[in-house]
Amino acid sequence: LTVTMGHSTSLVAVLIVTSFCHGFLSLGQTLPDQATASQPSHQGRKGKGAKTSTTSTTRPAPVAPRHAWQWQVLAAVRSASSEAAAEAAFSDASLNGAEATPPGDGDLSVEMGRLVRRSWWSAARAGVARSHKERLDLTASVRRAVADMKQEADELLKWLDPGYARPAATPMALRWAQNVSSIMLAARFSASWEAPGANLAVFSTAKGQGHVDKERTAANVRSLLRVNITQAGVFAEITAKTGNSRKRFTLALDLFDAIIPAASGWAVAFRKAQGSMQMSRGAEIPELHIELRKRWPSLRQWPRLTVPTPAKALTLWSDAPVTLHELQRLEELEAQKVSHLTCRSEGLFYCPSEDGCVTGCSQCRGMPHLHTEGLRCTAPRLDGLRHVIEAQHSEFASSIKFVDEDLSHEKIGGSFCWQFHEQLLVPEGFALCWMSRKTTAPQASGTAEMLLATGLQLAEDEPCLRIPSGTPAGADQVMFLALENRLERESVLTLCSQLQAGQVLYSAVVIAKTQLQDAWRPASSYALLRFQDTDPRAMRLQGVVEFSPEPQQPGAAPTTAYELHWGGRDKDGQIQLLGDTVRVNKTLLDGDSEPLAWAVAPDSAADTVRLALTNATRVDEEGAVQMPSEATHLLVFAVGGGGVRSLDPIGYLQFPDSRPPTIIAKNLRVVDFEDRREEGGLVSFTAQVEPGSCEARAQRQFYRCDPGTSFVFYWADKENNRTAETGGEIGELHWPAGAELPLKLVLNDVEMPEAAMALTVIARNAQGEMRRGQTVGFYSFATKDLSDEH
Repeated sequence: LTVTMGHSTSLVAVLIVTSFCHGFLSLGQTLPDQATASQPSHQGRKGKGAKTSTTSTTRPAPVAPRHAWQWQVLAAVRSASSEAAAEAAFSDASLNGAEATPPGDGDLSVEMGRLVRRSWWSAARAGVARSHKERLDLTASVRRAVADMKQEADELLKWLDPGYARPAATPMALRWAQNVSSIMLAARFSASWEAPGANLAVFSTAKGQGHVDKERTAANVRSLLRVNITQAGVFAEITAKTGNSRKRFTLALDLFDAIIPAASGWAVAFRKAQGSMQMSRGAEIPELHIELRKRWPSLRQWPRLTVPTPAKALTLWSDAPVTLHELQRLEELEAQKVSHLTCRSEGLFYCPSEDGCVTGCSQCRGMPHLHTEGLRCTAPRLDGLRHVIEAQHSEFASSIKFVDEDLSHEKIGGSFCWQFHEQLLVPEGFALCWMSRKTTAPQASGTAEMLLATGLQLAEDEPCLRIPSGTPAGADQVMFLALENRLERESVLTLCSQLQAGQVLYSAVVIAKTQLQDAWRPASSYALLRFQDTDPRAMRLQGVVEFSPEPQQPGAAPTTAYELHWGGRDKDGQIQLLGDTVRVNKTLLDGDSEPLAWAVAPDSAADTVRLALTNATRVDEEGAVQMPSEATHLLVFAVGGGGVRSLDPIGYLQFPDSRPPTIIAKNLRVVDFEDRREEGGLVSFTAQVEPGSCEARAQRQFYRCDPGTSFVFYWADKENNRTAETGGEIGELHWPAGAELPLKLVLNDVEMPEAAMALTVIARNAQGEMRRGQTVGFYSFATKDLSDEH
């Protein structure tokens, strides 16, 4: 029957499976009712006989776990090597002597799903029948497994259609953009840009809400997608479901001009769905993004994307990562008319000087030679560049920038960059070589160490060559070379050797010679700081921080200088560097704070380092530095090559800001006041006062609490001001720590000027007095013998 019926056999097999599934599901529908009797009731209201006694304290006798039989048969079901063995595992005989210990993984519902997926139907029916007897509900697992089997069977039927198994090609929706050096493509897996496309999203319910899992969706797309980038074209293909069908989305481009495959690449990106594509709130759909590096960078843009002129112009990609400056640069010149690929399709050669196709390079003005790659005319182009560099040498040299990212001593690594120049579009590559191979670090011998880096012409706004980390630092300059043609590393090494020997070359020209600064982070060791504030004003510091550095350990990264900075405490009480914005920085970054002082590291550890507070941005007329309100400490950092600071300060101290008291006295009273002025005499009284409390201000992060060491009393006028008419100091009260409160000062036979209408107490310490204090009015004095006038 199998031989004669062909596809009919598969159809009959599927129908048999489907009929069995319907019968199987009908059998499982009786399980909930039968299992209800053995399940505890969770009804919201009580019916007759639902009364429950809560007064008994007798514990029920221990019982065996519910459905213990499934643990007894589970091991036999798992180890069954045939359908008959699995069916026998559900018999009563298999329970004799079997343990009822639950395993650490899975249960019988998991095994029932496996039986269905293996098409062991008789064993699966035996398991369902036994579950009825034991009142164990297996409905969910059986229904899920049968539904999966049915879905797979339906899918198999669809594959009988050749159009479903191998769908016809559907072009991807495409948009593009360009700059001087690159072509950027965005392709969607759909027939049109705004239409729903392939069902590629992988959903997740993490964090409690259904959403597209970008990471898993991107992995799914990459597993299905095939992308091939060549020098002359781009090809991509993906086959995926779209609704109830399958489609094969393709991208096939014969590019207008050549590209560099090794410098090109692709990635899966996501875009917010809009319009008909938005199947759910916040939905995102995957896209294919491709960036192609132009083989011949030029200020003249491609007129179109492909060699053949398309029947319908491709839409530009408005969201492409292209700056307005790059677009304006391309619009300054007329677009390129032809390329060496368009000329090749006609069997001709491309002439760049004429922007046309010629039968031979002898017909190309100024470019009579055939390029080494063929199909393109060229000339010794570096001769003109050599004259330009000689005329604009300082401009080229000043545009070079190198930042050493390898912070190890005598090692370099990082990006060697320069600014875009139209003249530097002429060379096809660049290289970086030592002027001579002299290093301060041990190294292996070999000419390879002459060459630091090579790179292709990429025509970026800031092109760069990458120097690998760990490269031995050199004591000599480096040569920045322009290469006429793309060369292998061995050929560039030969050029470096020839230039070092003083030879004049036509295939390479030296753009600039420069020094590469080795930057390193110094090894830090603790130092004890000494400092005395010599300025008595609040929020002003004046003086010199002194310390003796620890001896340098052999082989440790050396210290070239020391810097002094403000420090403060963060909310956790940790000492942090204060930046120029007077904020507490969370991390220590090089160059984020202007130093208060700087000093070169001494040659001998026995020498004393002196860091004077001389920051010009905050020094006043008297030579003192105004301190930020957040500052609580002075920090000293070690500095290595390139101005790189040590990660941690080598020393810090909480500076004593010499200032007058900061807390006003409280509870000022005048008692036993005797006024004998009408008799031509003086006044006598007792002043009571208490020091101000620091408790209310202790929560302030940077507050300094100083109630002073003594209190000074003055007369004040009716405006509570001290003036010449009210006189000077009339008494001082010194108080030791732990003195009984309130503090009392008895003043006898004190002259009271006529302008005096109040008594003021001012806190004082060795640095001076507060500007204000507490005042009590004359009419609040408690007198012994008040006159009628008072």
